[in-house]
Amino acid sequence: HDHDAFGGQVAFPNSKIVGGFDFGDNDSNPTLDCDQQRHASSVTSILAGNGGGLTGTAPDAEVVFLKLSRASDCGILGFAGDLTAALNWVVTNRATFGIDVLSLSLGFGSFDNTATCNGFSAGVRNALQAAYDAGITTFAAAGNDGLCNGIAHPACLPTVISVGGVYDDAIGERNFCVSTLSCSGADDPDLGCFACNDANPQADQPSCLLNTGSLLDLFAPTRCAKSIRASTTNTTDTRNCFGGTSAAAPFAAGIAATLLEAAPTLTPSDLRTLLTSTGDGIFDSRNGRTIPRVNGDAALSAALDIFSDGFESGNTSSWTSSVF
Repeated sequence: HDHDAFGGQVAFPNSKIVGGFDFGDNDSNPTLDCDQQRHASSVTSILAGNGGGLTGTAPDAEVVFLKLSRASDCGILGFAGDLTAALNWVVTNRATFGIDVLSLSLGFGSFDNTATCNGFSAGVRNALQAAYDAGITTFAAAGNDGLCNGIAHPACLPTVISVGGVYDDAIGERNFCVSTLSCSGADDPDLGCFACNDANPQADQPSCLLNTGSLLDLFAPTRCAKSIRASTTNTTDTRNCFGGTSAAAPFAAGIAATLLEAAPTLTPSDLRTLLTSTGDGIFDSRNGRTIPRVNGDAALSAALDIFSDGFESGNTSSWTSSVF
């Protein structure tokens, strides 16, 4: 919380990280217990970082930080019940903190259809439905198992915008350990795992690491992102190549937060339509689908056009002059 990307403020809460809760340890202090929990700090800097050499896609956004990992088993994701409680907290505290966007760089399993996805973890499903009904737009990482027709839960839920990742640039060969169910993997004795290879990745190329399939909604840049690498003792360190769908989800979530700054009355349905309809189509050869890669400029232009058309026609019931 006190990294320069978040204003370098020692106190918690502060003007950037405005609140939160630790559901893993059931206390009001979600700051790190150990260095293995810093994943979400990297994630959050992609979404809302603004300083220390880092600029997120929503640099002016305030953040509420909800921690699931317990001090007793540092670095391990919490229980589904803790996630459900955190999501319910978001809905309960939405008005207090002005929560509009929820970003989840976590997931479990592989799901290729909505019915099966909806049948897994009713608590999480119901909490995310409540968030959607409250006007909160949720983004979740599709997962990094190299699956060709399956994404993780909760990204697979219909109330969530699922995000996979494409390369930012031509950055040289990359090899990743993936699930043995991956259609693009093979045994790799050098890595000692079932692995996939991107021999010569180019900008906008889907990574062989990411999960994809019929339930994937959106691509976003995923590698290499400069982000926080701060530890419990070093509050200024950064990392130069953070990636995976954990990076793609907050990238897209930050774009959504920026759209809401321009047009505050956009609903979760509006944002899904804007981001997918204005995205640049990227062909994913692993499943033959063309999936939109988020295009922030195009989405913003479309959002402002919608406002302008409504304002000029006198249909301003769902828009406010605060857009200007």
